[in-house]
Amino acid sequence: MLSSELTRIISGNQTSLSSLEGDLLGTASGKSAKVILVTSCRPQEGKTTSAATMAHTLAATAGKKVLLVDAHLSAPKIHDLFGVKKSPGLTEFLLSRAGEKDAIQATEIDRLKVMACGVASANPAELFHADGFPAKLALLRSQFDYVFFDAGSVLTSSDVALAARHFDGVIFVVECEKTKWEILDLAKAKITNVSGKILGVVLNKRQYYIPAGLYGKI
Repeated sequence: MLSSELTRIISGNQTSLSSLEGDLLGTASGKSAKVILVTSCRPQEGKTTSAATMAHTLAATAGKKVLLVDAHLSAPKIHDLFGVKKSPGLTEFLLSRAGEKDAIQATEIDRLKVMACGVASANPAELFHADGFPAKLALLRSQFDYVFFDAGSVLTSSDVALAARHFDGVIFVVECEKTKWEILDLAKAKITNVSGKILGVVLNKRQYYIPAGLYGKI
């Protein structure tokens, strides 16, 4: 069952994310952006709930087959938000200890499935840099319209930037009025320096100083 926290956030963000699929297609420059890494500059910017909301929107509103993967192995949260088992999950899948059918779990949302983090790994970095990692992504790509990986923060984990090159694109979640542009620029450089492609930015925790409905009319 969806947690009350996630239900509240999804309800609040549904309207602003209604054009998400069109935005993704528009930023893909003619190429398919199906396997997407969701990250942030630093922790606590709302990255996980933003990834969950995007996945929910594409499944429930656009009718797409979507998989949400918990790749934030040091602080996993997806299993709690969706009320599913923590294992088997991503760790077992990448280490070939479980197939995708065992690692992927259904949710109460039609067409939306999740892959939890799995058991803790002694060396999480190796999971995303093994020779077989691109093939694992290709397998997931073949089964879903969109695959979102909720990863750690770029500036607190070198693994995120190094893994970025394997994805069709990267979405940054940025906390409004907290993250300075210099920090975002530094994080962006870490992604582009390894040939990662940035699709766009989700501005999270936005504060409205006039009624929100007036912003589109200004």
